[in-house]
Amino acid sequence: MRQPFWQASLVLASLLLGGAQAQGTQAAPVTGAPLFERLSPAERQLLLSVAGVSSGDQFQPGRLLPGLPFPAPALPGQQVIGSVEQSDGIRVVVRTSLEANAAQQTAEKALRAAGWQNLYPGVDNGGLIFQSSPTEQYVSPLCRPGVPGSLTVFAFESEPGSSQVSYQYSSLGAQGCPANMPQEDPTQLNFYAPYRNQTVYRPADRLQERGVKLPRLAAPEGAQVEATNLTSGDTELTAYTSVYGTQSTETLRQHYAAALQAQGWQLVDTRTLAGQSVTRFTFRAGKEEGVGTLSLKARTDLKDTTRPPRHDVQLELQLP
Repeated sequence: MRQPFWQASLVLASLLLGGAQAQGTQAAPVTGAPLFERLSPAERQLLLSVAGVSSGDQFQPGRLLPGLPFPAPALPGQQVIGSVEQSDGIRVVVRTSLEANAAQQTAEKALRAAGWQNLYPGVDNGGLIFQSSPTEQYVSPLCRPGVPGSLTVFAFESEPGSSQVSYQYSSLGAQGCPANMPQEDPTQLNFYAPYRNQTVYRPADRLQERGVKLPRLAAPEGAQVEATNLTSGDTELTAYTSVYGTQSTETLRQHYAAALQAQGWQLVDTRTLAGQSVTRFTFRAGKEEGVGTLSLKARTDLKDTTRPPRHDVQLELQLP
């Protein structure tokens, strides 16, 4: 009988939590290897195919993996839930007596003191299409020169009087630190490269020169949003991000659609395509009319117990 894929995450979560509890009652900490040996062949295959864990030394309940590429700050009242090494990076989860916003700020402050900085320079809540809600913290990926990856710190309330902090280090998509910085001598770049004489290439500049006013879309109250990713050409721009919160897909769609309409966008229609909620708009850019598309995808395929539910959100702008 086939086992559901979500069982892998439940097995992994129970191993981490079980190991952390065991560590508090035993003199010697429980390492990942003995726990891994208790799994059935089917459970091991689930961990390998879904969670990317293929051996006991890749997860450490109640402990930090040795040789982490980033320093895990010591937070007040901290309990290490565990750490996991996967094919695309590392996850470390701790619990602290700080509330979520204070935990986020304290962890990021310690990392910045150790040389970590925003992956996207000059970006804050005022310069993004997708923004955090006013009372929530902006979640910016961090990077450190010389470390080939990025780190995202994410804190949320786990129970009254405490919060859970997840450090997610991604080894994929290395793009320099900070991102968008030319990796070559500018004099050696192609003469026609749009970023040839710029310290940081901002892909939206070309459209803004044509009169496009980029919308500002704050997340619903209580939701958190990662940095806006932008790609752009002469006539189009795509912005996408991930939003974490308990809101349904339709609630998020209505929230962002209302925000776009409040900024002058005109609703055309809404439909569901391939499991995505897709809403089309028109907008004015000077004397031209553009077409905008808001797309949302509930990531129910990701069974991550260290974060609230996730939606991937995309806004596309197209000019004639």
